[in-house]
Amino acid sequence: ANHTYERLVLVAPPQCMGDLRSALGKETRRRITTAVCKDLTQLSTYELQRHLGPMLMKEHVALG
Repeated sequence: ANHTYERLVLVAPPQCMGDLRSALGKETRRRITTAVCKDLTQLSTYELQRHLGPMLMKEHVALG
């Protein structure tokens, strides 16, 4: 398979996270570097960036 990413940040409501992880293939699960168990579906794009941005930047610096 041709992988187009090395790391994956998974964000899902707590009640869905387990099912979501189970549905992912082994290689995809292996690429998960951070999992956020929160329902962020009601946030605006700005709020998502504010909420996840620092975490993603930290992840980039730590693994980059």
